[in-house]
Amino acid sequence: MIKPKNSLCIWTKKGRADHLPAREITGRHIRDFVGTDLFQSQLKDYLDDCRKGRVVCFHQHLTFPEENVRFMEVRLNPYVEPDGTISGVTAIWRDLTEQKRLEQHVRQTQKMESLGTLAGGIAHDFNNILMALLRATFPSNIELRFGIHHKMNMVFADPVQIHRIIMNLCSNAEHALRPNGGSLSIDLHAIIIEQGDIRFPPTPNPGRYVQIVVSDSGPGIPDHILPKIFDHFFTTKPVGEGTGMGLSVAHGIVESLRGHISVQSSNKDGTTFLITIPEYQIPTNSSIDSKPSPISPGSGQVLIVDDEVSITEVLKEFLEHLGYTVTVHINPLEALEVFRMPHHRFNCLITDQTMPTLGGDRLSQEILKVRPDMPIILCTGFSHTIDKEKTLEQGIRAFLYKPILLNQLSQTLTHVLSHSKSKNF
Repeated sequence: MIKPKNSLCIWTKKGRADHLPAREITGRHIRDFVGTDLFQSQLKDYLDDCRKGRVVCFHQHLTFPEENVRFMEVRLNPYVEPDGTISGVTAIWRDLTEQKRLEQHVRQTQKMESLGTLAGGIAHDFNNILMALLRATFPSNIELRFGIHHKMNMVFADPVQIHRIIMNLCSNAEHALRPNGGSLSIDLHAIIIEQGDIRFPPTPNPGRYVQIVVSDSGPGIPDHILPKIFDHFFTTKPVGEGTGMGLSVAHGIVESLRGHISVQSSNKDGTTFLITIPEYQIPTNSSIDSKPSPISPGSGQVLIVDDEVSITEVLKEFLEHLGYTVTVHINPLEALEVFRMPHHRFNCLITDQTMPTLGGDRLSQEILKVRPDMPIILCTGFSHTIDKEKTLEQGIRAFLYKPILLNQLSQTLTHVLSHSKSKNF
């Protein structure tokens, strides 16, 4: 409550402002805590307008005790007595500092996403892109070292995602090496993780992994900051130089790949990030022989269901090349609705297992309720997510494991259709 002489006489108990304790401001002139300049240039006129019956709302950066600068929303309302006279002004102060900070982070993140999309479009060759982009981007006083071996096994990952992980880590390293420079190294290793391996808490599944190691010779990360580095929006960089999303994004991508990311840091040895991703294992229990087999042409109507447009385009091109008529749906619910229509007579369904609205196994069950003898091929990128015996009992005829080769697709489709009771449904 601001009385006619511009002194604060009431501080509501419902309000809360740690930087403005009621005992410190009650009875004082309002200019004592908003500043004489702001009071004379804006607030005095706003208060005069409000005492004439107008409502005033404005936003302003205010400096409170101990140089605490806050971004405030100020709403001034006339205080009307029962007899209709205006005896003062009620002021509502909302601290929007945190909201403003988050909005800035979102804008910075959107900028980073745009740059990431642009950079992702050229991430085709892992080694060449790293060498070209990093050398062109980083100052000359940073020595780049690469220990990337070409004869490495594959991981099942989008190259754009791997590129984003590396670039985010390297960007942080470059910032840590300012202004004196130093060395940045990127190494790639094939490793085997045994059961109970204490190097990777929590211990991942035993097996073969590809490990990416990004190291810099910078000053290291302080111990009290280390637990926070993967948090959203956490950054030690000034606004305009970072989003606080780089390590969080890298962590999320690695986890989505069923991998593990860890960090080792000291002020003597610098910082090392270790990214461990499972090798892609060609399933030994595939229904198709792993040896190269001839490509067989065919005929019939095939329904393809996969939420990844790029995959449906490749499969459609493959099958049309073999002589099949192909219908594609990226929404499994729409595909099921189309399948139930009597004028559609499909000879085979090829469906992805992991889809957002309806999984491939559940879609197959619904399809088999309509046509119990319908040949179905289930596709997946991870063989361990499929209970093969159970799905075979439910009516699935065959499996395809990504990445799918043309000869595998050809032989699987030929095998499934030739063992069907009828090719006309």
